[in-house]
Amino acid sequence: MLELEMATAITMISNTAGISPLSTGGALALAAYTSAAKASPALQHQLFIRMFAISALGVVILSTLAYFGLYRILL
Repeated sequence: MLELEMATAITMISNTAGISPLSTGGALALAAYTSAAKASPALQHQLFIRMFAISALGVVILSTLAYFGLYRILL
């Protein structure tokens, strides 16, 4: 894999992982929403699971695309 492809893959994957509630940005988004919406603990848990699943799925999909060389086509 070329250096530019690797840098592109790392950048895209880190941006996707940034929405995870385990990251600072995702945790702030989750806290801001639950505070503003006065969400119940059950809704907070559901939102946490949904944000984490979307982030994990994005990382898996983008990693797979990088492995098969999609970024080479785009660059």
